[in-house]
Amino acid sequence: MLNEVVSVCRRKLKMPWEEIEALLLAVKTFCDIQPLTVTSHEKAIAIAKRFQLSFYDANIVASALLSGAEVLFSEDMHSGMLIDGIRIQNPF
Repeated sequence: MLNEVVSVCRRKLKMPWEEIEALLLAVKTFCDIQPLTVTSHEKAIAIAKRFQLSFYDANIVASALLSGAEVLFSEDMHSGMLIDGIRIQNPF
């Protein structure tokens, strides 16, 4: 998730590094950050295959599932999609 925040902030929003670092601090403070593990990797592969997601998006979903999230905000995935109990929602 942290990688996605940086990617969107730099690529789409053209934010300066100082603002990105402040945002990352807020995200790390208020969110349960899950490390990439063998378990999350294997779950991501299964999700990517089953739901035809990119492997990158599947890693985000797998981490959200392992953290116990009920909703995952994403502008890239299909809003309303339900994946193993987690609902994808477009925040915009």
